[in-house]
Amino acid sequence: MCCTRGCANTLGTLHDLATAALRGGDAHAAAHAATTCTHGHATRLQPFVGMLPGAEDAHAAQLLYWLRIVQDHLCRESTPAVGVEDVDTSSDNDGGDDATTPSMFTSLATALVRWAAHTFHEAGTPSSHCPRVWVLVRHDNNGSTLVLRPVCEHAECLHAVRTQSQRAMDDVASLMATHDGHRHAGMDGSDAWTVPLRTLAERSGRVLAALTEATSYGDEELLTFPASSISAAVDALLTALPPGAQASIQRLSDLHKALREPLRWVQVVAHRQRVDSLSHRWLCTHHAERTELVRFRKRQQQLVDAMSLWVEWSWHDGQRLHVFDRLCTATLEHAFRAKLTEVTLRCSDHSQTVQFLASGMVIKESGARVGRVSLNTYVCSLSVCFQCDAMHLFCGCCI
Repeated sequence: MCCTRGCANTLGTLHDLATAALRGGDAHAAAHAATTCTHGHATRLQPFVGMLPGAEDAHAAQLLYWLRIVQDHLCRESTPAVGVEDVDTSSDNDGGDDATTPSMFTSLATALVRWAAHTFHEAGTPSSHCPRVWVLVRHDNNGSTLVLRPVCEHAECLHAVRTQSQRAMDDVASLMATHDGHRHAGMDGSDAWTVPLRTLAERSGRVLAALTEATSYGDEELLTFPASSISAAVDALLTALPPGAQASIQRLSDLHKALREPLRWVQVVAHRQRVDSLSHRWLCTHHAERTELVRFRKRQQQLVDAMSLWVEWSWHDGQRLHVFDRLCTATLEHAFRAKLTEVTLRCSDHSQTVQFLASGMVIKESGARVGRVSLNTYVCSLSVCFQCDAMHLFCGCCI
């Protein structure tokens, strides 16, 4: 309905509005779109992810929405321009389109991982039990046997595990869970956990095919299967498995082990406060070394190393002086500058607390004195000499 007060005109069906938004190509542009009623009243459209045909929940709706967006973009991208004027116009807009395309692809990849994580959660199993995204491929590219392979969940480069290995060559039908009433759950109930095998493989395949087709997405060396091959495998799946086919999660875990566990369950966010379904992901060895957490730890180590070059913290046990290691030095320096009253240090085999008192700094457990020395480093022509502010020592070349 028109949003203008007193106007009872309709704006059209939700299907019409959704179709117009999809044909716009850029999902973010929908926030700036408007429609008018027959009286000319303008109603601004707001971003909306609704239920699409075949979507059983909001996660599935979001996944299918982004899949339609990307597929529509790829279809228009592959359509040859007609006429000189059309070519010139498209080249003028390339910059703006290139700016939105990467986010469009990563939104689709993220939606797939989020939906798969939700599916496994609904099945009652922790995401750390086995990989969540699986795709069907032909093990010899031309054969009739369809095999299931796990997919690395890196949002900027989803890719399936290679199948050149002779391990785990069983057809996908062998993974179907039985429903004869004689199946018994294991000690942890894992044998009873099932996920919709056909739906999982079909949606993962559709997404992987679309992203593989996109020339500006992912690492080409890691995208091991062409989009046409993945799409053909998905089409074959629809006849190979019944609509309601389920897979035992324990069987999927066993399959991952049979492939020598090519994916690792790793934390990807730098701070544990951001714990959600995407804070940990199943990644290949290559992408496991390129997470936000890894980058954060490298920066943290660089800061710790730099800190140890210009400040030194130590404590005296009454007999000799002990120097704190680099990590403890950084922790103490941060607490000192933040004007904390005390800080707990986590050492390799124990922990101890340093108190910042008006009378001086001491170790709470033993009362040992703690000292801080500021080191200014000067690089000389033949050596590196240190100015120790606490002892006021200088070398001749620095003076």
